[in-house]
Amino acid sequence: MKRILLILIAVLLLAGSWSVLFAEDKIPGDILVRGSVGFDPIGGGFGFGGGAGYRFSVGSAYNEVLADFFYSTSKETSTEGNWEYDYQDWLYIFGVRWDWLFLYTPYENGFYALAGVGFWFGGFEWKETSTWIPDGSAGPTGGEEGSSGGSIFNVGAAWVFAKRWEVRLELPILISFGSYYRSTGVAIPITASIMYAF
Repeated sequence: MKRILLILIAVLLLAGSWSVLFAEDKIPGDILVRGSVGFDPIGGGFGFGGGAGYRFSVGSAYNEVLADFFYSTSKETSTEGNWEYDYQDWLYIFGVRWDWLFLYTPYENGFYALAGVGFWFGGFEWKETSTWIPDGSAGPTGGEEGSSGGSIFNVGAAWVFAKRWEVRLELPILISFGSYYRSTGVAIPITASIMYAF
């Protein structure tokens, strides 16, 4: 997944460089594509992903609809006495939201703020295996998988540069209802992204 994200970012960088050098007289379009990285300050995990969207005006205000996908996996090995434990988990999240843009001026470089609402759906899986170190035999195993979903409340800030490019720092608040928490839960990751407007 990391390799795919790096390839996507490289393609976007090449496209942006070409547009800056040879298409300065053209204004950016309303189709948005971005690559993102997310960080969970509580669990300490990282996720990588991408998304696409559409920007439009309603009266004098600017809005956008974005769809994003994030994927994360982690692995950990520990020992306790003569036992070795291997733990691994996987997590994916798909979200769609509507953002309102503040202080945004189309086709100009500069800062703007945003706030949005939407919904998300995700799935997870974890498994743990154990090994008896003296002879390498397998021991007890465990694991679980499930899904969850809920609402998104998002706030963030962005900086537009080279007309078509922008970087963002966002704080999406995920309120979940599903089998992972078996009750209402809240997660507040931090996401950073680079976006290109076609």
